[in-house]
Amino acid sequence: MKPPSVVPTPEDLTRLRNLSLVARWAVEGFISGLHRSPYHGQSSEFLEYRQYTAGEDLRTLDWKVYGRTDRAFTKRFQSETNLRAYILLDTSASMSYAPDGRDKLAYAKGVAACLVYLLQRQGDAAGLVTFSDKVHAFRQAKAGARGRQELFAMLEEARASGASRLRPVADEIAERIGGRSLVILLSDFYDDPAEIGAGIRHLRFKRHEIIAFHVLDPTEEEFSFDGVLQMVDLETGTRLMVESAHVREDYLARFGGHMTRIHTALSDCSVDHHVLRTTTPFADALAAYVAARGRCR
Repeated sequence: MKPPSVVPTPEDLTRLRNLSLVARWAVEGFISGLHRSPYHGQSSEFLEYRQYTAGEDLRTLDWKVYGRTDRAFTKRFQSETNLRAYILLDTSASMSYAPDGRDKLAYAKGVAACLVYLLQRQGDAAGLVTFSDKVHAFRQAKAGARGRQELFAMLEEARASGASRLRPVADEIAERIGGRSLVILLSDFYDDPAEIGAGIRHLRFKRHEIIAFHVLDPTEEEFSFDGVLQMVDLETGTRLMVESAHVREDYLARFGGHMTRIHTALSDCSVDHHVLRTTTPFADALAAYVAARGRCR
């Protein structure tokens, strides 16, 4: 399959279905890294073999391989990383919202895949958590490319279901990940802002830095519908027939109020809060991430 000439859009993701390729194209089409490239040493896990080049330090030569094959290879090791990041992906039922065929979860998966690729490419450790009202899957943060496909497979397997409850998830993650880390939260935040704030405070108490990506479809902000609608709560199944013109003003006021309360709850915990719209190319999402990292330092 020929790579697209531009950074993949959400529509590209729904067609390609290959998070590994989408991540590589998006990252390499936009940025080479957030900070310095990976450096190599003798202090941590084995990374890869590389053919020996004349002039290299002979101490890195694998003599056992040379004795068996009569070919010279050096060992490279991944030094301890200067960043550990955990991506928390909301897989609650509301993330399946897809008025135009592009659901929020697919978009969030694409952003998460790009972040995993970018972090591990530059030698940082990336972990992944999927959740709704509880933790569904958890992978410890690891550096190097060997675990990347495992994280991509975990993203591919994630399905939207259940209600969103961040507080118990944040409480569990705060106790499980240990050590100071960067926590990147991808969610539509359809939850009680006070409960979200309580969960975030627990993570902050453990000295984790947090970036919150608020994933929305533009129709949720604009209520760009006409005529009679059947509204369905994706998390409870409740259905309601409404005349769009009669409820638009009230909906927009309520939605705006919710967004303000979410932003306040996150800002009060010194969390960078960024809205990502499903029509936004992944390159722009990564730009928001870079800006957030700059402010966190």
